[in-house]
Amino acid sequence: MDILGPKAHNYYQLNITKNDKILNDGGLRNQKEFVNHKILDCIGDLFTSGYRIIGSLVCSKGGHYLTNELLLTLDFSSKLNIIGKSVNKLPIYYLKLGTGPVKILIWSQMHGNETTSTRALIDLITFLDTYGVDYLKKVSLHIMPILNPDGAFDYTRNNFNGIDLNRDAILLSQPESIVLNNLFRSVKPHFCFNLHDQRSIYSVSNSKKSSVLSFLSPSADEMKNETNSRIKSMKIISLVYTKLNQLIKGHISRYKDDFNPNCVGDTFQALGTPTILFESGQYGIDYTRENTRKYMCISLITAIKSLSLIHISEPTRQEAISYAVVCLKK
Repeated sequence: MDILGPKAHNYYQLNITKNDKILNDGGLRNQKEFVNHKILDCIGDLFTSGYRIIGSLVCSKGGHYLTNELLLTLDFSSKLNIIGKSVNKLPIYYLKLGTGPVKILIWSQMHGNETTSTRALIDLITFLDTYGVDYLKKVSLHIMPILNPDGAFDYTRNNFNGIDLNRDAILLSQPESIVLNNLFRSVKPHFCFNLHDQRSIYSVSNSKKSSVLSFLSPSADEMKNETNSRIKSMKIISLVYTKLNQLIKGHISRYKDDFNPNCVGDTFQALGTPTILFESGQYGIDYTRENTRKYMCISLITAIKSLSLIHISEPTRQEAISYAVVCLKK
């Protein structure tokens, strides 16, 4: 399958030397190319709020992180709390929605350059505030929209210290990792949702169909045993798959399930808490991933709706087999 990636004709890069130089042979399309790009980024991010915004905006050294932080403040300021600080002392926000007995811990953007799922998460919050009153009587959502604000600010995978937070579950060497772990310990969630973006080149099995969404019930041990917590996660993934496969048939995959105790999802699963990995991928040439964002939001709504309406009983062997057959075999 041919993949259209960044090329000299569709992006601009600065060679950071003593004399800054544009690498593109044709130079800039206009003298305000970089400014126009930032303006479009800002307008696009504001559009994700779902509201018609009447006002003016003054921005200095803007970027996706600053605009998303502004949107969080506008939409949910009365509900947001600062639960901790990053290495570089940026706030890590926490939001609680709902009063129901089923507790769901959700975190996004532990990799700073994976923004699609965060935008879908903001869509989810807006949806639940407007249409999800009944659901929120049955579930309680404990949400960290951006776990890695330093990485988000610099648009890098790792945190300010260059550490991959999703490889820090055992050492807990970073303040962001400690914040997540402390919240997990205090909330004692019934389910965990771990939100990420995956690479554009991923396809479904050996097909030529792009992997728009991937899901995984992470392994809890080296043998990939079907533990109770793992199969409970599989049940929810199966329901989500059934819904989404009607919309993007053949574009859903299962993420690789090799066990790594340094990964947060694997650790929480091993501790007996059902955990689901949500991965946002590529859909055609939609490099802004706005379509993927929509389907990811639907996935989250479906998962939460399912948990609010059904009792997740102890899984059976047959249910595990059904999951494997129906869902996401590689």
